[in-house]
Amino acid sequence: MKKTVTATITKEFEIEIPDEHLTPESIAEFEQSFWSVTNIDELFGYAALQIAQYDEHFVEGFGQAKGEYSKAERVITFKENSVDTEYEVA
Repeated sequence: MKKTVTATITKEFEIEIPDEHLTPESIAEFEQSFWSVTNIDELFGYAALQIAQYDEHFVEGFGQAKGEYSKAERVITFKENSVDTEYEVA
């Protein structure tokens, strides 16, 4: 038997990116390798998507992302506030 299942996972994070990574110069450097940034919220959204998919890891364009309780070196600090899951079988 084969079925198509849509699984949805919604995660909410508090994300901290140091101000020195959000300066016009840093954003211009980011844009040279990635995309043109309309506003800073795009950078937080990008970081959130990376963390939601890969948890603690190296986020291209920024550096290491670690949870708030980690003692490891990092650029991005995050706290996962909640997780909601659901599924639908077609």
